[in-house]
Amino acid sequence: MSIKDVDGHKLMYYPEEVATWKKTGAGTPLHVEIGPTNRCHHHCSFCSVDWITHGSVRIDTDVLVRGIHSMADTGVRSIYYAGEGEPLLHPGMEQFVQAGHKRGIKNSMSTNGGLLIEKRLPGLLPYFAWIRFSIDAARPETHHSIHKTKDFNKVIENMRRATKFKRDNNLDVEIGAQFIVLEENLEELEEFADLMKDVGVDNVQFKPHHNHPKSASNPTLYNLTDENLRQRLLARTTDDFQVMVRSRNLEEMPEIPGQTHNYCYKKCFAYNFLTLIDAKGSCYGCNIFYDQKDYSFGNLYEQSFEEIHTSGQVQKIIDKVAELNHVQCGNYKCRPHVLNEYLDRIKNPEKNDEFI
Repeated sequence: MSIKDVDGHKLMYYPEEVATWKKTGAGTPLHVEIGPTNRCHHHCSFCSVDWITHGSVRIDTDVLVRGIHSMADTGVRSIYYAGEGEPLLHPGMEQFVQAGHKRGIKNSMSTNGGLLIEKRLPGLLPYFAWIRFSIDAARPETHHSIHKTKDFNKVIENMRRATKFKRDNNLDVEIGAQFIVLEENLEELEEFADLMKDVGVDNVQFKPHHNHPKSASNPTLYNLTDENLRQRLLARTTDDFQVMVRSRNLEEMPEIPGQTHNYCYKKCFAYNFLTLIDAKGSCYGCNIFYDQKDYSFGNLYEQSFEEIHTSGQVQKIIDKVAELNHVQCGNYKCRPHVLNEYLDRIKNPEKNDEFI
């Protein structure tokens, strides 16, 4: 993943798959997000899946390994481990990423960093394309306030060992850090950038919080429009350290509380190209529908990934979701939004689109 593309999408780089979808109505799942477990040992104030996390469910290791091989057979190009909980709480993570890597799938992960200890690095780091640490603070007391843990120093030490392991073994993995801008950490943005550069990560991104429609988390939204601060942060970019300030996403959100998007599309066509798999093995197009079997494509315990995605069930769910007319979305700026805008324009071209 290029940090420069983080607010956009790269579906235009798959013209054959998009053309097939336009012709047949069925797409090839290219990207899969997996939540290996819904357990998490942090209790972040901004957690968007606080309504489903902190459970005790974890997917069976053999089931997911088989699923990963089936993903490769289906055409999946990348897997992102995140989902409802902390991925590294699942003891099978090494098997998962190694299976994907062996089959030519690129792996990535978001982690709070507390469990990426030194002895796990050889079994994990060589098999990732990128890893992002969710830190969100430059000081232990702020980290404790946001993450509700006291392991800030341990996390920073784990990150230092990971960056050293990368350098010592000449690995290609990109190691990044994330900072969700909140009331508690507003004064620490520049301090965080300097700390992360010292730690040795490849990139750092500052981004606004997004209120999930099902989440009890509702912090103040900060849109990072202080241009002087933005430029001071961006000025820290060097040849081996990239700073990204993400304000675009929030700028596209409605400003009036409770107002919903004026969606230009009716159907979430992005479901054809990406899938979310929860800790119970269920496949979805959107995390809003976690734990709602009626909106699941299928389950890895009952069918292979390939069977699920060639059965026509994905298209049935797209039609079913369209009947909701986005009521379930609220003002949530979901990740597939830019994909849906792009695909809808292909499916429903506007007047004079012939003039390129």
